[in-house]
Amino acid sequence: MLERYAWADDQGAGSIESWTVAVVEGMSAEDVVRIYGGDPDRVVGEYRFAQLYYLQGDERSGYRFHLQVLARGDHVVALENHGYTGNLPEIARRCSADGGRSFSVYWSPSSRPQLLQAIDGQLTSHVDLCSGEEPYTGEPAPPWIKNLNVDLAKLRSTSLVLLEQQTGLAFDHDWLGEVRPTYRIPDPYRMLADDD
Repeated sequence: MLERYAWADDQGAGSIESWTVAVVEGMSAEDVVRIYGGDPDRVVGEYRFAQLYYLQGDERSGYRFHLQVLARGDHVVALENHGYTGNLPEIARRCSADGGRSFSVYWSPSSRPQLLQAIDGQLTSHVDLCSGEEPYTGEPAPPWIKNLNVDLAKLRSTSLVLLEQQTGLAFDHDWLGEVRPTYRIPDPYRMLADDD
């Protein structure tokens, strides 16, 4: 299965520098947009995934966050280029409420892949793929990651294999090249500030 996701380990031009992909079961695409803080009736335009990078702004003008969603059978795939809303436990809890499931993969230049899983509104794991330990709590890793021998050169492809194994949905690289509606979402920490 690693071969299917070999593209993710490519660090060259055109590679994904930073992103979050979440697969949600038990919610509509519109509900996922709302949970992320967006308005499903307000599209900022139609873009390919790579183009979202140019919409984000910069430190001087203020960063902007964007989301794309696509429905695939019983699954909703949420894509963020240089975003991390789907890697926040509270978002995973909300996306998995009422018997649903959420599984996300996040990586960036400053972070090894992190995997976040919630089932029926409860966080079941938030692990650093490389260490196999919970990055924030130090609690043991879930059974599906124990004894996983990860090749450090294949961390990203391994994270997508685990995404597929835990959700039953194979991530299709071609989705990234498709033009799709794009939604503006708020800075996730500001959005969740009232929840503290």
